[in-house]
Amino acid sequence: MQEDECVRREKEEQEVQAKAQAEAAKREEVTRAENLRQEQLAAAAKLREEEADDKAIPDNKKSEKSKKKRPRVVNSSDLDGSSTDEDEEGDGDGENLSEAELRKRERLSHEIIDDFLRNPGTAKIPAWFRKAVKDHQWFMPRTATTSCELALEVLKTTQGNQFCIWHHAHDKGGKKHDSAKGPYKVTGTPYPRLSNKTLKKKMAVSNRNQLLGERKGILSCGCSVDVALLDLYLWKTWTAWNGSGESEGLRNQRIDPRTRLFIAEAYKTHVGLVVDDLYTNGKDELEAKKLRLHAQIVRLSSEYDAIAGFRNGKGLIISLPGDSDHEDDDEEDGVAMSD
Repeated sequence: MQEDECVRREKEEQEVQAKAQAEAAKREEVTRAENLRQEQLAAAAKLREEEADDKAIPDNKKSEKSKKKRPRVVNSSDLDGSSTDEDEEGDGDGENLSEAELRKRERLSHEIIDDFLRNPGTAKIPAWFRKAVKDHQWFMPRTATTSCELALEVLKTTQGNQFCIWHHAHDKGGKKHDSAKGPYKVTGTPYPRLSNKTLKKKMAVSNRNQLLGERKGILSCGCSVDVALLDLYLWKTWTAWNGSGESEGLRNQRIDPRTRLFIAEAYKTHVGLVVDDLYTNGKDELEAKKLRLHAQIVRLSSEYDAIAGFRNGKGLIISLPGDSDHEDDDEEDGVAMSD
C-alpha cells in the first residue's frame, strides 16, 4: 500500500510538472508573439515620424536623399496609356524600404515567416514585407522555398488580389493575354486581369461564381498559379557564376510570362519536377532534397518504361549500392533492367 501511495504521488508530481512546463511554454509563445507585434508597431511608428518630418520641410529645402526616398519606378511597358490605379489593385501599397533598412529587418522578417508557419490561417504578413519580397530578388528567399501557402500569401496585395512577380512590376494595364490581339497566340497569361473590386462591385453573384470556376488555378493578373509559383522560386533561388567565379542572382531582371511558360514546360518535361516538389514544408534542406530527387527519379523512370514499352512491373529499376534484391539483374552503376 505504501508503495502504491508513493507511485501515485510521483505520478501527481509529474503531472503537475508537465502542466507547469506547458503553461510556461504557452506564456513564452505569447510573449514572443507580443514582442513581434511591438517591433512591427515600432517600425510603423518610426516610418510615420519620418514621413511627418518630410512634410514639415519645404520642397525647395529637401535634400537629394529625401527626394529619392520613395521613387516610383516606371517601366516602358507601363507607358501605353492604359495603366490601372495601383491603389485600386492594392499593388501600390506598402513601404518602399531601402536595402539598408531591409537588412536591419532581416531578423524580424524571419520571425514573421516563423509566425506564419506556426499559426497558419491566422498570422498576418505585413504589407511592407510582401512588397519587399516582390521588389527585391535577394530579400527572403525562404518565402519561395518553404511552402505553397506562404508563397501565395506574399503574392497577395492589400486588396486581396494576387499578382505574379512580373505583373507586380510590368504591364499594369493588363493588356497582354491570350485573348488579346498580338504577335503571339501563347502569351504566358491565359486570362485577362480580374481584380477583387470588379468581382465584388461590378458582377452579379451567379456570374461571379461561374467566372471563378472557369478561372480556377488562375491569379488576379491572369497567370497560372503553378507557373507563377515556379517563377517566384526560380527568381529567388537561381544563381549563376561568371568566368572569375563571381556569383549573382537575377536581381531586378524578371522573366516575362511567355518565356517563363516555356521554362515551366521544360522543367516539367525534362527535369521531372512540379512546383509542389520544390517546397521544404518544414523539413531540413537535406531531407527535402532527398524527397525531391526521389520524386524526380520515379517520374523519369516511369516515363522511360512507357517509352521502352515495359509492362507488368518490368522495366527500369533504380537500386542502391549493396542492394541484394536485384543481384541477378544485369546491373551497372545502380541501374538495372528487369526482363
